[in-house]
Amino acid sequence: MSLLQYSIALIGSIMLGGYLHELSHYFVGWLGNTDPKLRWTPLLVPNGVDHGKIETMSPTIIRFSGISVLVWIPPAILSQFYLVANFSPIQLFQSLTPLMVVMMTSNSDIAAVRDPELFREKWMNEEFDRKMAFLPDKIQI
Repeated sequence: MSLLQYSIALIGSIMLGGYLHELSHYFVGWLGNTDPKLRWTPLLVPNGVDHGKIETMSPTIIRFSGISVLVWIPPAILSQFYLVANFSPIQLFQSLTPLMVVMMTSNSDIAAVRDPELFREKWMNEEFDRKMAFLPDKIQI
């Protein structure tokens, strides 16, 4: 297979992973009636969800919104075995997509699970941490 096919699979899985990550938060907000709205980058990729009713949002819904992306962990792990068994551009796309959903978990997602009231306070003051939780800030050799 060509490098172009693998590149398209990689870029596609990153983009779809971003959509699925934010849609996981959106879905919980929709179920919790929080009036969620997707925030978009100029490239039409979602980069967050604004829960319109964050002030009155139940701490349980805040926790579920934070943990919603972590339900992708089992498919992400299982899909890696599938990739090893059948390495091709399609399998690369299928295995990296759920992994990207999990890898895009930010510190604010974890804060929502651990301390919903702190998350609410930081969200309302726009002080939330958007750094990736599972990726290092700096790599030292």
